[in-house]
This record gives sequence, C-alpha cells and structure tokens, in this order.
Amino acid sequence: MGYLLAVTAIFFWSWNIIVATGFASSLAPLEIAFGRWLVAACILLPLAWKKLAAGRKLLLKHAPLVVGLAVTGIVLDNTLIYFAGHTASAVNIGMLDMTGPIFLVILSRIFLKTPISGRQIAGLLIAVFGVLVIILQGDLTQIAHFKFVTGDFIMLLNTFCFAVYSLLQAKRPPQI
Repeated sequence: MGYLLAVTAIFFWSWNIIVATGFASSLAPLEIAFGRWLVAACILLPLAWKKLAAGRKLLLKHAPLVVGLAVTGIVLDNTLIYFAGHTASAVNIGMLDMTGPIFLVILSRIFLKTPISGRQIAGLLIAVFGVLVIILQGDLTQIAHFKFVTGDFIMLLNTFCFAVYSLLQAKRPPQI
C-alpha cells in the first residue's frame, strides 16, 4: 500500500509541473499558486476545521516552525515552480526537481550532523548521472553546449527550499 501511495503522490505532483509550464503564458506565477491553494483550502478547510481549532494552542506555541514549514514547503516551493515554468521546459523542471535529495543530504549533514553513507553518495551520483543523461538526451557530449535558462536556476532554488522544508520536518512535534 505504501508504494501505491508513493506512486500516487508522484502522479499528482507531476501535474504541478505540467500546470507550471502549461499556464506560464496565460497566468502569472502568483495567480497560479493562489488559485491552487484557494481550491485546496476550500476542499480541505471544512474537513480539517475541528482539528485546527482544537490544536490552535499547539500551533501557536510552534508558530515559527509552522510558518517556516509553510513558507519553505508551500509558498516558495510551489510558487517557484510556476516562475521556473516561464522559461524552463517541463522536462528540465522535472529533472532538476531530482536535486532535492542532494540538497537534503548536504543540509542534514551540516545541521543535523547526519552521517552520509557510501551508499547514499553512490545513489546521489547515480541520480545526478541519470538526470544528465535524460536532459542531454543520451548524448553526454552535448554538455558543452548545454545552456541553463533562468527557470533552471529558479528550479534549483525551489529544490533547495524543499530540502529546507524537509529538514524542518525533523523539528516538527508529532502532534502537528
């Protein structure tokens, strides 16, 4: 069941990248983000209202963490994808999204003192190599001609924000 849920999450997340590039010419990034979260709030708020009200003291007690999670994981992470979609292709956005675990491993090492195993390093190197092969369409000689566009750099900032969000999850009390 866990694998099915993971694949389902990836399926729905991939639509975010499609929306980012599909609406890039007709809507501003902040309009897309606002619309997305307005729809989500209208659906989820009635379902979560009682638990939010019951847990408001806990949420207020941990307000800096909750705000940090919201800003890095929701506001910046999602909105930056929409900004990236103005100049980067959906393929590049998707591939650069794979750099998130690299940032997370590095940040975990720096801030949580988490050791990095040889297997993790090997996995990260394989992932980076795979991303390069896909972006360069299997022709690694094209790396000399590859040019980053502004959206590619924005997407890297996006994955860094998501790594910070993931790192902050370690500080989140289980009740939140």
